[in-house]
Amino acid sequence: MKKKFLALLAASAMVLGAGAVMAGCNAPAEPEHTTHYDINADGKCDKCGEDMEGHSHIYSKKWSSDATYHWHAAVCAHDGEVSEKAEHEFDEGGLLCRVCKAINTAPVAPVEGVYHYEAEYAELDDKDVADNATMTIELNKHEFTESGKEDGPLVSNVGYFGGSEASAGQTITWRFNAAEAAENVKVTLRMASSVGSWNDKKITEIVLGAEGAPSLSVNGSDVSLEGQKLDGLDNLTQNDMQNGVAYHNFCNIVITINLVAGENTIVLTSGSKGVNVDKIMIETTTSLEFSRTNNLSRPSSH
Repeated sequence: MKKKFLALLAASAMVLGAGAVMAGCNAPAEPEHTTHYDINADGKCDKCGEDMEGHSHIYSKKWSSDATYHWHAAVCAHDGEVSEKAEHEFDEGGLLCRVCKAINTAPVAPVEGVYHYEAEYAELDDKDVADNATMTIELNKHEFTESGKEDGPLVSNVGYFGGSEASAGQTITWRFNAAEAAENVKVTLRMASSVGSWNDKKITEIVLGAEGAPSLSVNGSDVSLEGQKLDGLDNLTQNDMQNGVAYHNFCNIVITINLVAGENTIVLTSGSKGVNVDKIMIETTTSLEFSRTNNLSRPSSH
């Protein structure tokens, strides 16, 4: 009896096994692959590898740029694709692109034979001084014309240049290349006295060459500024003193220098008497190349 039961059990197992095989043979085929998807954004279907039609490129939110253009670069596999490519739109000073904030790297071009090198294009030193005596670049400030009026031309004000014993020795360096040597080149430096008296509401003149005044060197040699001065101002209003208009009484300091072929440097060094600096202007027929530098990343102290 026991043997018959085992035989019956074995026969049942065979029937079930055969049924399983038959069921496998008759199973429906996998549905045809019709929907493509591209999770890894490589432009190909992740399922079958087919090129995607209508693939939407993914672009970086950050700007890429060169000397002329800015754009958003694709971050999918199609790294040659770009979006919103356009020419830079530089600000009034020609320094920063209003859209992507790139620095204008094009050399400064002369205007009627005169190269205008703004103070914010120069190199500032990293001298560690007190917070209230730190060189600060303020862009697009209007020059002072008379009490209460900020309607003069736009200037590049470097505030707190010098003005104390702690800040004496700071430097601003204009660095450029000359195609050839040149003698007796006219250089105009625009500066304004910032030695002010809150109580007297006046700006005191600075006699250049005197103790505490700024000094100048060209290609490592001192240049005399004796006999020249930065004018003072009287009868200022309290508002003039508070909003800084009083310190924009710029004067043109004219000297002549010799240029060497290749790199030249003009270095203004601060004294204990404070000045504001707009720019230097170099009048020459010799071709000069002066590239803008980024001083805007420096901490400001207003």
